[in-house]
Amino acid sequence: MSNRLKLLCDLSKFYDINNIALTEQITRGSNNGELIRYIHWQTEELQLAAIECSYTFIKHIKNPTSKAQIAAINIAPIAIKYIKHPTEYAQVKAVSANKKCIKYIKNPSLAIQLIIANNKPTYIKYIKNPKLEVQLKAIDTDINTIMVIREPNVDVIEYTINIDRSIIKYITFDHLTDEELLQLKLTTM
Repeated sequence: MSNRLKLLCDLSKFYDINNIALTEQITRGSNNGELIRYIHWQTEELQLAAIECSYTFIKHIKNPTSKAQIAAINIAPIAIKYIKHPTEYAQVKAVSANKKCIKYIKNPSLAIQLIIANNKPTYIKYIKNPKLEVQLKAIDTDINTIMVIREPNVDVIEYTINIDRSIIKYITFDHLTDEELLQLKLTTM
């Protein structure tokens, strides 16, 4: 048994669930780390012990420290989906290791969005309202990305059409105002 798990067991002696001491529960098998949800005083050592059992137990940690977040992501980048408020560093680690993790980040920063635009531009579809700069970078990386951008900016559409007019048939225009459509028609003729 690791030192972290021993610490978790020692501290848990003060808690009792269904007349079975947490210590016994925690030491019984691979699911023992999830019992951290019953411990109100969740030190970083306790958090790391639970994550050592399974990265998914981070979802039971009330406010995981940055170190705990990184520990879970180092085990499996997909752990980002269980973290309610991931640090930017945790987001960068997760997306750098597995680009598809962008799906689980609610409001990715510009830096995170640019990682996607530079490396896996079609995953821009998982970003709600990607910034103009990100849309343009994604198009520069792969022009076909225009097909997966939800509601592309009119400037992005214009930029894409100016690169390759044949792609116009794959672009959605439903979200554009009449003024934007007119602007687009005038600038791309």
